Amino acid sequence: MPKETKKKKKPNNDQDLTGLVAQRFAGKPLRQPNYSMRDVPKANPDLSHSSLYEISSRDHFNDSMAEFVLLCNEVMRRKRLVSKENTAKPLSLEYMADRLDVDDPLRGFMGFITVTTFTNWQESFRWDSLHPSAFAYDEEDLQQEMISNTRKWDRDGSLSKELQSQVRCGDPWNEGIVYPKIAEISLLGGLGCGKALLSLAIERLENMTPTSEYNYDYVALQATDNSIPFYESMGFVRVGAVTDAIPENKEEEKQEKEKTQIVSSPFFIVHVPKHGETPLQYAKKYNVNVWDIIYLSHFLYPDMTPRSPLMKGTQLYIPKVEKKEGTDAEINASANATQTQWHDALDNETPREIAKKFNVLLNDLLTANRTRIADLKANSKLIEGTRIQVSNLDEVEEDVLPYIHWTFPDTKFEDNPDPSYMMVRKLNRKRKPYDEAHKVENSLAVKVNTEYNPDDIPTSVVKPKEEVTTTKKTKKRKRHPEQPLQPKRPKTAFFVFMENERERLKKKNVKIAQTDLARVTAEHWKSMPEEIKQPFVDTSIQLKLNYENAMKVYNQQMVEFKQKYPDWTEEEVVVTKTKGNFLNLFNKVVKLTKEGKRLAGDEYEYYYVLTYIPDLFWCHLAPMRKAGVFTNKKYSGRTKWMLVDESEGKEIDITASACTVVKSTCTKKCDDADKEEWNIVDDTKVPVTTEMKQAIVMDAQKTVPKSPSPQTVVDASLATTNENAAVTETVPVSANSSDDEIMIVERSEKIITPQTLEEKSPQDREMEKKNSKSMQRTLKSFFGMSKN
Repeated sequence: MPKETKKKKKPNNDQDLTGLVAQRFAGKPLRQPNYSMRDVPKANPDLSHSSLYEISSRDHFNDSMAEFVLLCNEVMRRKRLVSKENTAKPLSLEYMADRLDVDDPLRGFMGFITVTTFTNWQESFRWDSLHPSAFAYDEEDLQQEMISNTRKWDRDGSLSKELQSQVRCGDPWNEGIVYPKIAEISLLGGLGCGKALLSLAIERLENMTPTSEYNYDYVALQATDNSIPFYESMGFVRVGAVTDAIPENKEEEKQEKEKTQIVSSPFFIVHVPKHGETPLQYAKKYNVNVWDIIYLSHFLYPDMTPRSPLMKGTQLYIPKVEKKEGTDAEINASANATQTQWHDALDNETPREIAKKFNVLLNDLLTANRTRIADLKANSKLIEGTRIQVSNLDEVEEDVLPYIHWTFPDTKFEDNPDPSYMMVRKLNRKRKPYDEAHKVENSLAVKVNTEYNPDDIPTSVVKPKEEVTTTKKTKKRKRHPEQPLQPKRPKTAFFVFMENERERLKKKNVKIAQTDLARVTAEHWKSMPEEIKQPFVDTSIQLKLNYENAMKVYNQQMVEFKQKYPDWTEEEVVVTKTKGNFLNLFNKVVKLTKEGKRLAGDEYEYYYVLTYIPDLFWCHLAPMRKAGVFTNKKYSGRTKWMLVDESEGKEIDITASACTVVKSTCTKKCDDADKEEWNIVDDTKVPVTTEMKQAIVMDAQKTVPKSPSPQTVVDASLATTNENAAVTETVPVSANSSDDEIMIVERSEKIITPQTLEEKSPQDREMEKKNSKSMQRTLKSFFGMSKN
């Protein structure tokens, strides 16, 4: 997974909530295990005293998704206990949900590891370890490790060349470009069992019988920073991958094109001249793998096998084999000798100065770099970090970006400029005796079980009472020619700033490539004060309003479209829905229920909801800490709450049913949640100033009529608070208290469950009525009100 930056506030509107499941089907509420991951012991290397299950059902993985994310969190927590170094964030729930929904085929083992066929959605994707852009975005420490060979990588480019020559085919706008000869470890997590599970998965891949859809010779994966040494010990090496950057003037043109196009490795077509010939004969004739022929042809002939007799006139798709010129050693030596060199420009450095520094002709340097930086001139002042090609100037270098895994055709590089660390291992597909072929499995102390029943897993989550069928459009569905185009999502404040910088630099005749602009402006944005960012924030808010208006028009157009084309129906999927209004937990302050504290611990009292996935009914929470007291008049003496720094690794994942919303006010709003300050209404004694007491009395007098009825609510906040939020009452410490001190307690805590909004029973209403009368008598006594 790419690294995650500082915590940012999540959007707080229903439209953005649907975007969280934009690349997958809506799911069902996750099953919260009724045990704490902290109680799970580390597995033995041979898995003794453990159970091992092999899974081939997607549903089984989905039912265990909550355990997966909690296990990953626990792995990171234990690493932090033994190492002071910063550890990478664990796999996110959103990423897991996407992979488990989209990966096809999907198999693996509980504990856990999942395996699929390598697929990407970038038309221009290619394996290339020798391209200068492949590792261009590495941080300095990683660059030094690469240079010193501390990291294992495809130094001569031979492995990337093999991978690039593999057969592939697919639609990047739908099912993706599939590489049937490359498997992928998509998810892996374990408490001491990672090596055993990965070894077993590799052994399974090496012994797998080829089919028309896969015949694995390699296994790839995307590594996190902390996992790199582990994968290197398992025989994986880093391999470079790149994609073409989309020129700014062609981006809109690409979006308007029909989003259906097949991308394939080179091939040619052969028409079978007579009956009875087989694919195996043609594989021998053209010196190619028969399963490559079958894969390219299986879209037309899904039941084809190597020895299938073919009819006269049958079209066979034969992969083209690239001819070698010279030996492998000669090719690799030539590639290393001619590798292009780059220079990162200093601030205000000119091409003239760079040409002199590297002893190259100025005109050659300008010509080579103008493909990336239009109108580059000898005295153009460059922004610090702009990459300038300084060797092989007679070769035109295209604008290329390092590859980011699990991104889609319309994803912009600047949306997440953090390239993936791709690693690959070559599989040993030679036939071996049975004992040797199953060496890993035989070395384990337990047998592999294939009978797995997820219903046996106990759960503390209350399931919704009803399920309804709704529709959701899958990304594998083609678009109707007359279907309205959905408005583009509004730009964030950062991208408004970046566009502004691009225009400003153009006016000043400062040249910079699009790829460099994203990197440089991101650094500037991070260091800018909040007051300078504010105009861009205001602009992004206006763009968001425009987007919402455009969405209203789009929704109306979609209604008319569906009326005109009723047969153009969307695929039906079962989505769990609940009665009542939608509960939005984004950016809320919550506390854990008793069950939640049992599962996640009681180290912290309050949490901030960083991420809420409504269909999965799941929250990612950041704990909150006391940060002094407020000194302003409105909240004077109240405890100030802020988020615990994410570097401490205290964030948790938990079902939303374990969260209770707490009444709170954000007194300092920022784009960065870490900097926000909160006033939380809790149940502890707090000193009350004269001003606060007067304000409480004034609020009560505004709300309570001169002759209050038994149903009158005294506290003004009760009249406006949504019944789904926690409601507060002000109560005296004692009836005769003369101290400027009151108790603020929660009158009604609403636990967030799918049944929260169900109609109240008559008994509940009668109990609330009695509580209300009792509370009013207490308040009247405190404020000196006479009884009626």
